[in-house]
Amino acid sequence: MGNLSQYRQAQEDILRGRVKVQVVGEDQGGGVVTGEGVEIAPGARVEGPVLIGGGCRIATGAVVGPFTVLGPYTRVEEGATIKRSILWDNVYAGAGAGLRGAVVCSRASLQRRAQVYEGAVIGDGSQVDAGAEVRPEVKVWPEKCLGRETVVHESLIWGRGLARPLFAGSQVTGYLYGDITPFQVTRLGMAYGSSFPAGATVGLSTFAGGAGEMLYKSLAAGLMAAGVRVADLGSLLTPMHRFAIRFLGLDGGCHIKRDAAEGDKVRLHLVNDRGHDLNPGAIRKIENLYWREDGRQVQEARASLSFPALREAYRDWLVASLSDDGLKKKPLRIALGGQGQVAEVAGEVLQATGATVIRLDLDPTKTWQQVQDDLPYFAAEVRRHGADLGAALDPNGEELILFTGEGRRVDPALQMALMARVYLESNHGASLVLPVTAPRVVERIAINLGGRVERVKSHPGIHQEAMARADEETQAGRRQPASIAAVTTPVSGGTNAGRQPSQVDASRENYQGPAVLGQQHLQMDALAALLHLMDWLARREESLDHAAAELPEIYIASRTVPCPWEAKGRVMRTLISEEPADQVELLDGVQVRRGKGWSLVLPDGETPHYHIYSEAFSQEAAEELAGFYEKRLKDLITREKRN
Repeated sequence: MGNLSQYRQAQEDILRGRVKVQVVGEDQGGGVVTGEGVEIAPGARVEGPVLIGGGCRIATGAVVGPFTVLGPYTRVEEGATIKRSILWDNVYAGAGAGLRGAVVCSRASLQRRAQVYEGAVIGDGSQVDAGAEVRPEVKVWPEKCLGRETVVHESLIWGRGLARPLFAGSQVTGYLYGDITPFQVTRLGMAYGSSFPAGATVGLSTFAGGAGEMLYKSLAAGLMAAGVRVADLGSLLTPMHRFAIRFLGLDGGCHIKRDAAEGDKVRLHLVNDRGHDLNPGAIRKIENLYWREDGRQVQEARASLSFPALREAYRDWLVASLSDDGLKKKPLRIALGGQGQVAEVAGEVLQATGATVIRLDLDPTKTWQQVQDDLPYFAAEVRRHGADLGAALDPNGEELILFTGEGRRVDPALQMALMARVYLESNHGASLVLPVTAPRVVERIAINLGGRVERVKSHPGIHQEAMARADEETQAGRRQPASIAAVTTPVSGGTNAGRQPSQVDASRENYQGPAVLGQQHLQMDALAALLHLMDWLARREESLDHAAAELPEIYIASRTVPCPWEAKGRVMRTLISEEPADQVELLDGVQVRRGKGWSLVLPDGETPHYHIYSEAFSQEAAEELAGFYEKRLKDLITREKRN
């Protein structure tokens, strides 16, 4: 009736009882009327008059204020605040989202911390990504997508919207029950499956629990519809998934994992037949198939395969990769911190080497970010138990945090330099591949050990392929170690395997990737890195504290600067044009040499931010450099907004 203002006023008049309209639902008192199956958590606050449709869920800490209408099956997450707003059916309001006097149409999704203000309207099926703002009176037409931390000042009518890219590197990221839905995941599975020849075999693994199983089955359905055979790899850590793809000779894989920092965020991580992240070209192919919705469909779906013994194979491979005169001969005492599966797998592998493992499991209910706030307590326990060293591993097995026996945390930059030394001492004359963000001090270490550093773009697919090439050059002509325990279930149907099922097993001879220590493992597999560091320390009969103290001092600083998605390219081009050409390198981002230091300005591929990395001859100089480019970027962004 009338205009949008009158529409909102009509809803308010009904809730006030000013007009004779029968409101269907059960009166809960205080002006709160609910439909069937409504779930309101004890810690939620609902203030009448409100109408809550059937099947709605309101989480603890959420606030639903007066004169609000929630349509059936709407979900309001923890900390979200909704006041004087009208939400239609199947709307999702993520954690910390805020709505003030807004209208949100059916199937719209507002991710965490999204804000929609007075008089704004979000159309059917639109998505407002995390941290985005829709300013007052702005109208977003149906099926639009507003990218993360986007600020929308005027109505959005044409085009698909201001969305961030579908992929960040080789991963599709999003929030459970928000922008990651079974429908989207099935559609992604069809696009990914269509990028393979019909009959290929793709490995899938996921995290434990109902949500992981739901996403797994959705992705599997899409792959099978595209004529791809699914290899069920079960519940794995990310490095174990990479290992399984190479080990079984599969054509590619997808590992579904929870984001370590945000528990309700998930990542669909795609890899190729080498277990490496996909390169930009492969990603573009899948994105095109996804957006065009023209993935291949076949008449008959092939049954999936199952591989139940991968955890044991991964353990045996890691143990077999160690030297005979290191950790196996001179066991160390380690305090191990982890959550869930990573703690179990790491404990099992370390014990198989003969190490004494002190399990100091971390709180499984906390995110990795919250766990890191508690690490001072972990460090104290390392010291109290008299361990030779301590190690905390993130839930996906990709990040390693080291502590000396005295409970001092090893700085991440120093840890990278230490791992470089471990690799180069074992591989004299090798080429060490590092992203442009790595400290330049590592180059001095490489030269002293007869090696060299090769810089590549920070894109995971490019970086990993370069590491594999360097490892293959280093390992050429080396004798393969003895075989490890077999996985008895055969592979069949994979185009990469190319063998009869009876010929395929998990012996070392059939293993498709590097058989010995490679820089891929030191940089991508936290447990492999930990094992080989401990093996190196045992051979040298040296403490971690002493080994770290022998390395050169590293002085680095970093900053993060927010920038609207639409301005990122223009700001970067302006920065390049205003810097002296003879001091600029453009391998990845903009790297500028200044005196005895350097700064790198790198746009984030997943969020609307720039990252600044600086290194100099002192900490004060590094901080000064980082601060200088932080101010430069902010000035350029302000200039762009004015234009």
